[in-house]
Amino acid sequence: MSRSRSALVLLAAVAAVGCSDTDDAKLSPFPIWGQRLGMPLDSLEQFFIRQDNMPWGGCDASGRGFKRCWRGLSFVGDLEAVADSQGRVVRIRVDVTDATGGDLMFDNDLSAMERRWFKVKGMRVDNGGVSDANPVGTVTFSTARGRWTVAVTFDGHRCYGAPRACPVRVELTDHRAGVEQVP
Repeated sequence: MSRSRSALVLLAAVAAVGCSDTDDAKLSPFPIWGQRLGMPLDSLEQFFIRQDNMPWGGCDASGRGFKRCWRGLSFVGDLEAVADSQGRVVRIRVDVTDATGGDLMFDNDLSAMERRWFKVKGMRVDNGGVSDANPVGTVTFSTARGRWTVAVTFDGHRCYGAPRACPVRVELTDHRAGVEQVP
């Protein structure tokens, strides 16, 4: 293959990747602790086992082929993951219940994750009316057509030992999966 043809093939490959649609991706562009929606549920469990040597606290069938698993997160609160019938994670929900410093550590982690989310091509943000003056409501990050979302919910309480509002829930969702019907 000639150099010009090789360069053309490489340029086409780069253009295809650069123009790829995040809504059609197999994995969410919004990671949480490096984990993404679309990954196998077993892989998510293994990640958390490596973190603190704890498996799921329990799992149940949620209907329509969904499987819901949950566990505590010693540093922040509770985690719930929902997988579809193929075992792909389609929702991750973190409920922040620690108000003795874990909330502040999680908020610091979340700030770092949000910096990555802002770099997602075509990403949209709806601040839901949340501001420093009104720290109540839900901020939603989403891909261009809304398949992948992250909803960060605030109830107005301040992070432990800090002047800023802390989230009470972070929920990542694959809206193509129909997971909205799973409580």
